[in-house]
Amino acid sequence: MTLRPGSSYLSRLDPRPKLLATLAFLVSVGLMTGGVESGSLYGPPPEQWTRLAALGALLAAALIPDGVWLRRAFWLRLLPVLGLGVSMALLVTLTKEGGASWTVAHLGGWRIRVHEAGLLHAADLGARTLLAASALVALSLRTSGPALLEALASLRVPRALLSVLGGVARSLWIVTDEARRMRRARLMRGAGATFAVRARATGAMIGSLLLRSLDRAERVERAMTARGFDGARIPQLHRGSLRPAQALVCLTFAALSLAAAVSPIP
Repeated sequence: MTLRPGSSYLSRLDPRPKLLATLAFLVSVGLMTGGVESGSLYGPPPEQWTRLAALGALLAAALIPDGVWLRRAFWLRLLPVLGLGVSMALLVTLTKEGGASWTVAHLGGWRIRVHEAGLLHAADLGARTLLAASALVALSLRTSGPALLEALASLRVPRALLSVLGGVARSLWIVTDEARRMRRARLMRGAGATFAVRARATGAMIGSLLLRSLDRAERVERAMTARGFDGARIPQLHRGSLRPAQALVCLTFAALSLAAAVSPIP
């Protein structure tokens, strides 16, 4: 799913400043006041939308020229996160009160009402989720897993945590690869295309997928141990020294993100 090195300007950036720029953007999204946690009865303040628009424009300026948003994989990874964000926004809409209200449904003797403050807070939460998830998905698509681990190691992240993250990434890859192979085998055997047939086949595949994934994970673990892997070694990609131009681009992005989040707006 990750592009080949050098295929776009985002993938050519050194992972260390790229990771720092992404973290700064995520911190900027979380630093903005006036969200759901503020407790305002009438929604976020007007300057909140200006800050969100500024962060969105900054992220678009970084992603649109690269073309990552045109890839199918980008939306496939983004949709599950957006689904969770929409669920949380719906909960906020139904629980937050303040301002004008409207009745949207009747369930027996209950009336479901939404308030203006709930809609505004839900929009704020949805916008934050979209911005943060887009930045993370773009980072995952344009940076390989070993490169991210190397960048985290350069930031002095504890080796135990890096080992856990590497193990999780390898396990996900094993499960995904096994599921892809089983699906391909089922299609080559001429499985029916109706929904009922696919549902039965999917249910039967889940247990088999778990057993095959565990067996393959054990074989991978034995092979890594035989090659001297001790659980704490991080692959070295030998990228060399950090290029000043790349560092400057990423630091500029990080500085603009933080400025958009905390600078006073008249």
